[in-house]
Amino acid sequence: TTYTVTSDDIKAGKVLNVVTAKGDPVPDPDPTVPPHTPEDDDDEEDPTDPIDTTLEVIKTSDKDGAEVALNEVITYTITVTNKGNVPFTNVKVIDEMTGDEWLIAELLVGKTETFTATYTVTSDDILKGVVVNSVTGKGDPVPDPDPTVPPHIPEDDDEEEDPTEPIDTTLEVVKTSDKDGAEVALNEVITYTITVTNKGNVPFNNVKVVDDLTGDEWLIETLNVGETKTFEATYTVTSDDILKGEVVNSVVGKGDPIPDPDPDQPPHIPEDDDEEKDPTEPVDGTIVIEKVANKKNNVELNERITYTITVENKGNVPMTNVKVDDELTGMHEVIDVLNVGEMKTFETEVFVTQAHVDAGRVLNVATVKADPIPNPDDPSNPIIPEAEDEEEVITKNNEFRVTVRYWIEEVNGKKAAPNFSNKYHTGDTYHVTSPRVPGYTPDVQVVKGVVGNGDVVVDVIYTADTYDLTINYIYENGEQAAPKHQETLKIGDKYEVTSPSISGYWPSTKVVKGKMPARDLTITVIYKQNGNYITIDDYNNPLGLGNVNLNAGDCFE
Repeated sequence: TTYTVTSDDIKAGKVLNVVTAKGDPVPDPDPTVPPHTPEDDDDEEDPTDPIDTTLEVIKTSDKDGAEVALNEVITYTITVTNKGNVPFTNVKVIDEMTGDEWLIAELLVGKTETFTATYTVTSDDILKGVVVNSVTGKGDPVPDPDPTVPPHIPEDDDEEEDPTEPIDTTLEVVKTSDKDGAEVALNEVITYTITVTNKGNVPFNNVKVVDDLTGDEWLIETLNVGETKTFEATYTVTSDDILKGEVVNSVVGKGDPIPDPDPDQPPHIPEDDDEEKDPTEPVDGTIVIEKVANKKNNVELNERITYTITVENKGNVPMTNVKVDDELTGMHEVIDVLNVGEMKTFETEVFVTQAHVDAGRVLNVATVKADPIPNPDDPSNPIIPEAEDEEEVITKNNEFRVTVRYWIEEVNGKKAAPNFSNKYHTGDTYHVTSPRVPGYTPDVQVVKGVVGNGDVVVDVIYTADTYDLTINYIYENGEQAAPKHQETLKIGDKYEVTSPSISGYWPSTKVVKGKMPARDLTITVIYKQNGNYITIDDYNNPLGLGNVNLNAGDCFE
């Protein structure tokens, strides 16, 4: 006979096989003696191999040795096999990285169970340079047949290593301006927006952001992967910026060094910078000088005139070595620096001379000029701030004539009205209303001004007004006989219009003619039927009109 060793035999430590033989009872000759039974037995004991609780746990990755990136998903396959010679019960399988657990109630000899787990790569993995994932399997203890030998425990573990991509410490710093390329002016406020983004694959610590122009600083304790922080800074444009032609502002961001998984490699430093350029308005070298006298008119010989001279920087940059000169009074001043918007005031004086009296005025010119200012837009042509102002003071008893002439249509043509003529002193104001001329309109209704040091002649041109001429053609019953004639004429224009011919009718006026008056004119021509009428060519003697309604503006001939 044959027998196949089982796991139970292994657990027992031996194969014990008993054989028995027994025949029918054989009666004894002595009936008092019980029958005799032929029988015997024997056993055979074969020791078994020791208990083998080999549990094989294998973990594999779908990446097959390729580098894994941040947030990439790794799929693990875990196989658990009973490589021993006895069944295993309650085999607990644990994936350390994912935390997944599985329980195999019974794993027979030679049987395999397969499981799948997934894991997403983190920044911590990148910092380590490798994703190490281990799995353990462990079943219930299996007693040894020898009670003096401790029980056997089926257990095993395995781990899988997937290299990660190198540490990426890309820090992106972007600075933008609210001016969007437009020119900025002196004292204009620029608002900058600064965005700091972790474009790498590990967190950054203690990221210090510094704005160069404003001096603002910000500290980001932790900037996680993909995270963005936004800051604002403001800056007021200065004259120095104008002289440069642009406002250049840079920003720098830098975090703590990050060690490389390979100790032989230097640490990685997250850092970046950016700058924003805003063009400025051109250099403005406008300087203004204003001279004001304490007297305006009727100054006399030897009288003192006091002038107040004001110099102001109305540009957008400081001006140096500003020279203020008044030749008439002999004043020469120098302003070392005249800042933007700054104003300096000086006083000087002069006495009226006979030459001033003879000229009828005291004309004083003051000038100002500063050093050239470099021009960023055209370095070969610097800006030179300079200006002048004059003040005229009228001397006493200067008399001049003001004449206004009135013409029709053109100067030196037909007179429209008698000339206006009158004498005035220098500094006097005149106000002359143009006379009304029926049918004409002057180009200047009121001639006015201030008398200077000379006669004044003003020509006023009168233009003829236009009026409407209308000729109505009607029958005696008032119905329209022909389309009306209309035209626009100027006053005095001659008109001559032949009345239209209507068969069977005779017009009251064959030809309407005359000169245009200074008003709109309406003329009515009446058509009568032909009959015993006498044609009269004498238009000098009035014949009367008969019973005719005559409206205002109507004319019958």
